[in-house]
Amino acid sequence: MIAILVTQTFLFQARMYWHQKEDIEISERKALDLLQSYWHQLLLRSHMAEINLFSLLSLLRKHAKKGRRKGEETASDILTKLEIW
Repeated sequence: MIAILVTQTFLFQARMYWHQKEDIEISERKALDLLQSYWHQLLLRSHMAEINLFSLLSLLRKHAKKGRRKGEETASDILTKLEIW
């Protein structure tokens, strides 16, 4: 339960960070898969004392970008047009 809570909290903050910093949308599904594999690696290396959050943010930016289909708007695009986001 704690891992789920930490993962969801971090994912929300990371999505907001990349959206505000570089206007990049992070796919929640891709990010969850990436974070799940990261947690498994972290648990296997229990001697690792610190978590490098910047490298994890960079991994999300590189591997969890939301795919864009040609000619289709994303939810973020629609919210921006409606001046909600």
